[in-house]
Amino acid sequence: MSNAYKTALSNLSSFILSLILGIIIWMVAVSSENPIVENTFPPSGGIPVQIRNVPPGLVPLLDSQPTVTLLLRAPSDVWAEIDASQFEAWVDLSGLGPGLHSVPVQVAQAQPRNRQIRILRARPAEIPIKLDQIEERPYPVEVEITDRNLIPLSYEVLPPQVEPMTVTVRGPSTKLDTIDRVIAPVTIGSARATFETQATLQLLDREGKIIQQGNTSSDIRIVQPLDGRVRVIVPIQIRQGYRELPVQPQIVGEVAPGYWISDIDVTPKTLSVVGLPSVVEALSSTLKTEPVDVSGLRDGIFTKPVRILLPESVSPLEGDGTVEVTVRVEAIRSSKRFAVKPEVVGLAPGLEIKRIAPETIEVLVEGPISALETLTPDEVKATLDLTNLREGVQLVQPRIRITAPVAGLQVASHLPEQVEVTIGVQTSILAIERPVTVEGLRSSLEAFVTPSTVSITLEGPTFDLQTLREESIVASVNVSNLGIGVHVLTPTINAPPQFTVQAVEPPTVTVRIERKTSSSLTPPLENSRHGLGHVGIQTLPLRQTVQYAQGLLLDLANALFRQAQAIGDRLQRVGLFAIQPIA
Repeated sequence: MSNAYKTALSNLSSFILSLILGIIIWMVAVSSENPIVENTFPPSGGIPVQIRNVPPGLVPLLDSQPTVTLLLRAPSDVWAEIDASQFEAWVDLSGLGPGLHSVPVQVAQAQPRNRQIRILRARPAEIPIKLDQIEERPYPVEVEITDRNLIPLSYEVLPPQVEPMTVTVRGPSTKLDTIDRVIAPVTIGSARATFETQATLQLLDREGKIIQQGNTSSDIRIVQPLDGRVRVIVPIQIRQGYRELPVQPQIVGEVAPGYWISDIDVTPKTLSVVGLPSVVEALSSTLKTEPVDVSGLRDGIFTKPVRILLPESVSPLEGDGTVEVTVRVEAIRSSKRFAVKPEVVGLAPGLEIKRIAPETIEVLVEGPISALETLTPDEVKATLDLTNLREGVQLVQPRIRITAPVAGLQVASHLPEQVEVTIGVQTSILAIERPVTVEGLRSSLEAFVTPSTVSITLEGPTFDLQTLREESIVASVNVSNLGIGVHVLTPTINAPPQFTVQAVEPPTVTVRIERKTSSSLTPPLENSRHGLGHVGIQTLPLRQTVQYAQGLLLDLANALFRQAQAIGDRLQRVGLFAIQPIA
């Protein structure tokens, strides 16, 4: 072996030894700074154990959610970041049958895994789990009358009828074994004849305690009928020779002057009697008491025991036939009715009352007679507050108050309790004169309207009429389908939607439609030295001359008509544009 080879081998051995020593030194240094720690996790509580692969037809019976703790190994700086959500624990029930089993717990890190953490073991390593068979069993339904002992002895309750008579209960077999009865509880209450009701079923154990139903696979529940309710018919009939009748106190005498009997009560209010059937059936509809004398009684409550008056062959079913009659005596308070016309407050500007129905409210005032005798109708006020109410039909509750400076008076009632108030926008009328415009005229024609203006009467909100721009009201006639000639047309009035057109004068206008002529047909007006004019007409065909003459006559007639109409308007209508509120 050459010296070079020996030297290389010696150097390699030294390198490997140095590397191993370096790694050991590094590991010792790291361990001293971040040592590996073994500990139990979590410090409190545990990791919940999941139940997996439950065999079909079986269900695990658990008193509570099983948990485990883990023994972990990890560097000390990792422990602060460990969380319970990083681990999962489960038991696999595959292949197991009914009964109690000790099943090993499997644990693992959830994804993504932290390779610095090692799970050493779980505590406990196994958990006991009982698997039970799921079954459905039929049970008969028993009707249980909960207040049977409160039914008078004069009545008897016959065996109830129930539908369906059996129900089906589903759940683990061991829990089904705890069911002793299935009942349908029914309360009779004040029923004194056969009645029908729906009862909610209850499951009872052998001790008579209610077994709670649930919706999980480990719970028991009624599956048929689905709603857990049954139909129950309870027959009730009166016994032969028995009757239950109301008690009617007999009051005699007069209380002291100035007082009255405000209430009479009797305890008990009904009484069951028994006797010969023929005699019992012949009894009247009430049982009368011995007379109760209230002579001279004043303010207070008075109770007196008295006996029921019964025939010799009839006796009370319970007790000795004595009842207690209570009489309440109070000082006389009188009442007085007033017809009050309501006052309106809070009506918004621009609105007005169209109708109040009824116009008066009947107010009943109670109090001492002396105070009522001095109370006048003006001292009973009814106010309708219309604040924030808009137009339309509104139901308003009146506020009633007494302004008389007398103590002891109070408003007992008022009718109606609500008053119907119809609120509308305040309206007025306005007459304006507007020119009549022609629409739809062909370009080759020209039209002349007589009269050229119409008088339009509008109705609308007062404020809107006061601020009306007259140009927003348009009177027009449409001649799009008309030819040359004279036509009588009804003007169309276009107005803003808040206004209503009440009248148009005149209701119709005359429209003369002509073909446009050349300048040769224009009649120049020349002034003479006498201040008069003449119409110059050039030589024209006869037909055009006649048409032109007719037009001049119509223009003259229209001018005279407008002058007469203007004079008539001035004489008959003074203040044409004045706003006149509607009465």
